[in-house]
Amino acid sequence: MSMRKIHSDLASKLKDSKEYPGSLLELKDSEECSDLLTDKNVILSLLKDEKQVNKLEQEQFLELITATEETTKFALSSPCIRKKLNELPIDESVQTFNYSCAAYCILKMLSDLKLIDKSECTRTKELEIYSQIWKRPGDVANPIKIYQFLEQLGLDVSITEIEKRIQAVLPVIPDEMKFTYSFIHDRKELKKASYDEKSIPTKDKSFLLIAVCEHGIHFHVMYAKCKDDKFIVFSPSAEETKHQAEFHSFADFFTQNSQFTGLMYTISNPKKLELTVEKQADQKLKPL
Repeated sequence: MSMRKIHSDLASKLKDSKEYPGSLLELKDSEECSDLLTDKNVILSLLKDEKQVNKLEQEQFLELITATEETTKFALSSPCIRKKLNELPIDESVQTFNYSCAAYCILKMLSDLKLIDKSECTRTKELEIYSQIWKRPGDVANPIKIYQFLEQLGLDVSITEIEKRIQAVLPVIPDEMKFTYSFIHDRKELKKASYDEKSIPTKDKSFLLIAVCEHGIHFHVMYAKCKDDKFIVFSPSAEETKHQAEFHSFADFFTQNSQFTGLMYTISNPKKLELTVEKQADQKLKPL
């Protein structure tokens, strides 16, 4: 659904809001509605109305709950919204939001590491993680926040580079993606390692692989692990028909996937930590 259609449909629903009867009745087009939707108070008013929330189409609902930090915080505290979010008819292998691939992959990884129970692998939990790592509400993940999030869980995390692939990819990706790479590369406080594709250590490791999305506009994050002597890669993109693929080794994956940038997070849980509810509640990212 286009943004114009979303806003046009939302205009009708906003006009029904009892808390804003005067101003909302004056809305004439989607542009006016779009302007109004930048007001977090208007969005919060709608989200507090359970009847209006239940009338929202999926795209509208997801856009509104990630519109601002305040609307996301409210959404995560509302039993009604949490229930609607968790029950959305989305394939369980697909990320919930357009740019929440990293959050979805982290959620899946935490489950595999037994840091959270499988029952906690919900759309709401994905949103909780997403709101901790995004650049801004509803946008792509901040690569430094991903690192911080994993590190503050007590996991061992490093940025791993395969220079041959990075050198091949950098000249052809958009400037914004080059900036992201430079941003990661220049941060001295991040633990980094460099390998070639044949020497990547995979035993007891998990990976968040940074790839170029199909549209070539931004990065896409995939999750990988080793199991039964296979390198298993999972992508939560809705654009993929097959979300999981198996390879004989990391080198095998590397040669078959030109969209992989050669940059990834390598993660392990050497102390076999358990992520308690209390630790999750206390976790706050440091300012960048």
